[in-house]
Amino acid sequence: MNNKSYTVVIPYYNDYNNLCLLLQDIARSNQRFKPEKIVIVDDGSDETIDDITSKYNIPLLPDISVLRTDHLGVKNALNSGFNQVDT
Repeated sequence: MNNKSYTVVIPYYNDYNNLCLLLQDIARSNQRFKPEKIVIVDDGSDETIDDITSKYNIPLLPDISVLRTDHLGVKNALNSGFNQVDT
């Protein structure tokens, strides 16, 4: 089987502008294989990112989901995101 799909897990905490830039870079990248899904793990941020999925729902971007957790740090945010991954 030649499965080339993958998921990008992004830990997020109070850095909306850089998150937007990262999503734009992913959309514009010229990689041969694009991610099938993006999981943004909101690690108890004070900022709201509810509009991020509609704001950057560009055809070049895959399915974007937001997982909210208590502020437990990057390691735990990544582990929570990896638990949501099936690709």
